[in-house]
Formats: sequence, structure tokens, C-alpha cells
Amino acid sequence: MKLFQTIRGRMMLAYTGLVLLLIIIFSALYYKHASSLMLENASSSLLQLAVNTNSSLDYKIENLDSVIYRIASSALVKEEFYKPAKTTSEILNNNRSLMDLLFTVTGSQIEDPINIIGKNGKFVDFGSDFSTSYLDSATQEEVNQNMSDCLARKGAMHISARPFAPSDSAGSAIFSICRAFNETFSGPYDACVEILFYYDDIKEMMTSVSGNDYTAFHVYDASGNLLYPSVENSPDYYAQVKEDSALSGTFSFEDGQRKEVVSFSRSEYSGITLFASQNEDYLYTPVNHFRSILLYVSVFILLFTVLLIYLLASQLTKPIRSLQTSISNLDLNALEDISLPQKKYSARELEALRTAYIRMIDRLKASLDETVTARSHEIESRMLALQAQMNPHFLYNTITIISIRAEDYGADDIVMMCETLSSMLRYITKDTYGKVSLGKEFKHLEEYLFLMECRYPKQFSAKIDVPDEMMQLTVPKLIIQPLVENSFKHGFQTQEHWIIRINGHMEGNTWEITVADNGIGFSESTLHELENDFTPVHEGSNEEEHGNLGLSNILHRLRFLYKDKAVFRISNDPAGGCHITIGGICYSADRPYNISTGEEK
Repeated sequence: MKLFQTIRGRMMLAYTGLVLLLIIIFSALYYKHASSLMLENASSSLLQLAVNTNSSLDYKIENLDSVIYRIASSALVKEEFYKPAKTTSEILNNNRSLMDLLFTVTGSQIEDPINIIGKNGKFVDFGSDFSTSYLDSATQEEVNQNMSDCLARKGAMHISARPFAPSDSAGSAIFSICRAFNETFSGPYDACVEILFYYDDIKEMMTSVSGNDYTAFHVYDASGNLLYPSVENSPDYYAQVKEDSALSGTFSFEDGQRKEVVSFSRSEYSGITLFASQNEDYLYTPVNHFRSILLYVSVFILLFTVLLIYLLASQLTKPIRSLQTSISNLDLNALEDISLPQKKYSARELEALRTAYIRMIDRLKASLDETVTARSHEIESRMLALQAQMNPHFLYNTITIISIRAEDYGADDIVMMCETLSSMLRYITKDTYGKVSLGKEFKHLEEYLFLMECRYPKQFSAKIDVPDEMMQLTVPKLIIQPLVENSFKHGFQTQEHWIIRINGHMEGNTWEITVADNGIGFSESTLHELENDFTPVHEGSNEEEHGNLGLSNILHRLRFLYKDKAVFRISNDPAGGCHITIGGICYSADRPYNISTGEEK
């Protein structure tokens, strides 16, 4: 414990604690950021897997449904199916003709069993036994009950959680795709065509799309019936999104037995909802691995830092102890009388500190007056800052009082002028980080033009032609009104009627706004300066010293935001007046652009 009572020990303790705190803060922030990104990527991958798997299932269902549709709409198949057959010979001929037709309609390769079942008990097995038979009354009653939903859809595609075929024919089928048909166009729907979906087939499909065996899939029909897998006590994922209208999404699921991250995808075509789930422990495996690596790295950095601090502290404390007496006698009020160490130290570190100490005293003597002066300037700056803070409030309150007094005397025009001026001042002084919508810029311009109309009644007219879609663009603050103000201040020096035109247009991902007037225009020397010599205005200069302050500020702010994509052109109109065009890249909250490339992100 004696080590921590020395300068070296305390330096080690302080710096080690500081480094440890920085490592903990940095590691925690970095882990939080990196882990959130990893989890977001894992969740996005799981969601994409659900969407891709559902798309594959949709593709399979769409192909099967097209086969069913061809069968259900084939007049020849209907004719053979409804043809009565009493004798054995007729039954055989009917079966052979029906099978030939089905081969013709479906093609030569049969991958999925097809069944045609009528309410009259006739059952056609195509793809398994290739036979025609009649069901007994008990089986037919069960089949008719299962067919009721399909018949009710009157020929539209239906996915049934209970296959219509008898159990010995359906085998391990877990659901079927079917369509109802009738004998005549206006007749009742009394038969169905179904293609069976087997458990092994859909399992193989899920595995081939996912490429792994740690992702579980569950498939529900449009009514929330579980189609796959056919296991007991399966988690009810469908209840979690039953009221959700989104076509896809991700949520956490926990039922006491499992804690999972689940992504779902709905099919607008088939009405099927597919869920892909992964255990949170597996999903968090990369994050946990990253956490372990970060912990080991942090411990290594800490141990290395402690060793480095120990070595540095050992070297620093020796000259510090040697000069402790001299430093303790330092008095800023008596720098001229301070006794400096004259003896040279044999150790190089001590000698360097002694020399630095003597030079420090010399610098203190030389800079004491500068420090006092700087302190005075600081106090003065604080007073000016406080004054600048109070002046806007004083000005707003004064304008408000004038408005109230004018309203009392019925001077509505003065009230409107006060309210407009107050709105302009608030817009100018409001902190918006230098960027606003173009719509707000034109609102500020309209308020300015209103005040100028009060000042120059019926002496000028302003025409604004800017598309509405440009009003959502984000632009630097205060780039339109100063251009118009420039016309009033420098361009209108005649007594004729003044005209200001503000035109805007968008082309591709760029925008431009032109402000034109019918004033006297720019002289050749001024125009040359404006086009080629825009330089930042030094601190303390004013508009009288730098006549192009407003235009220069607009140019520099455009270049700061748009880089080399900024547009700033100035020219004189041969008919009189001038044109100032500004522009840049189109971007807003819902349409961001990459400034460096000019392309939409």
C-alpha cells in the first residue's frame, strides 16, 4: 500500500483508472453499436430468407394452379368425367379416355398426384394409380364436407388444410391446391380438382432455399390454419401477426419453452403466410463471439497500458521530486524575487526539467501582462454576447408593443407590417442548422416583398414562377431574399416601374432558380469581380467595406453544401437589368442524394 502513497503510485492509480474508464466506455459503446448492426443484419437476413422461401412456395403453387386451371377449364375432361358409365367396358373406356386427356392437358411428366372428385362420389386418381372409382357413402360424406370451402369459391383457387382424397390415396399429404368446376356454364359447382402437397416435398423445398437445418419454417393458410409442419403443440405464430396488415416483418417470440426471432412473409397471390424462426441463442452467436473477442482485446490493452504507465511514471517522478522544493516556492505575485535552481543536475531528465522550469519562469514573466489583457477581452466578449442575446428579445417585445398600440388605433396596415417584420426576424434568428425547405425560403421572401410594397407602393411588381414540387427541396437558409434585396439596393436607381422575376425549374436531380430585374445591371468591373473573385470576408468587415458580402456568403454556403455541384451564375440582360442564377442537387428528407457523385442513394 506504500506504493500508492507516492507520486508514482498515485499517477499509476489515476491514469490506470482513467484508461480503464475509457476502455469500458469505448468498449460498451462499440459493442452496443456493433452488436446492434450484427443483430439488424441477422434479422434482415432472416426476413429475406422468409420472403425468398415464400416466393419459391408461391412459384410452386402458381405452377400447380395453372395445371389445375387447365384441367378444370377443359371441356373434354369435363365431358369424360360427367359421362355415365354402367358396364365394366364403359368404365374402362371412360377411364382410358380420361387418362389420355389428362396426359394431354398436364403434359407427359407427372410430379404431383392429381385427384378429381365429384359430389356424386366419382374419384379420379391421376398420378398414383391412374384409376377411376366411386367412393363409399361414409368416405364420400367426409370428402364432401372437406370440399365445401372449395366449392363455395366457384372456380377460384383454394388452398385446403384437409386434402379431399381418401387417406389411403392422400398418404402423407398435408394440404392441397384445388379449384371447383361444373358440368355446364350455368350449372352448380359439384366437383373439384386438387393437387396434393406432401410433407417431404415442402420440407425439401424449405431446406433447399434456406441452405441450413437450424431455421424452422411454419406455413399457414389465409384462415390461419397450420399447413406445415403437421406437429402437435406447434407455436401459434399466426396469432402474433393476425391483426397486422404488413406483408412482411420481424418480431420476437417467447412462450416459456422457446425464445426465438421470427420473420414472416405474406403472399398476396395465395394468401399463405410463411414464418421463418431461429433460436435467439443461435442468432446471437456472432454477437457473443464478438463480445468475447472484444473482452480479450480490452484486457490485453489494459495490461499493456498499466505496464506502460508504470514505466512512464517511474521516469517522470524522479525529476518531479527533485524540483518539488523549487516549485513549492513559486509565487506568481513575486516572480522577480523567485530563486531559481542554479545547480546543474547530473541526470539528463532532471537537467531538462530544470532548464524547462527556468524557461517557464521567464515565459510567465513575459506573458503575465498578456494574460491579464486576454482576461479583460474575455470579460468584454461575454458582455457583448449577453447583449446580443438580449437585443432580439428587446426588439421582438418592442415590435409587439408597437403592433398592439397600432391595433388600438385601428391601424391595421401597421399591425400587418409589425407582424411581418417580427416573423422575418424570427426566421432569420431561428437556429435551423443552416438548412430549410425552399417553401420556407419563399414564405420569407413574400414577407420581405410585403414590407417593400409598404415602402415603395405601386412602384414595383414581383413575378414568381416556381413549380410546387420544388418547395420540398432542402436548401441553405437565406439564399433567395438577399438576391431580391440586391435588386432593390443596387439595381433600382431609376424612377420607372421596377420588375422582379423569380423563375425556378428542376432537371434530373438538379434545381436552379433565377432572379432577374429590369434595373441598371452590373458594371463590367463589378461583373468581373462577382464572377471571378468571391473571397471570404474577414472578421470585422462590413458591407460598406465589402459590397458583395451577401452574394459572396450565398456562393460559399452553396459550395459548402453542394461542393462542385453548386450553381452560381451572374450576367447582364442586353435589354437592361441582370440575371443571378443559383442551384444545386435536389435532395430532401424523402429523396436523399450523394453530393459527391450527384446520384440518388
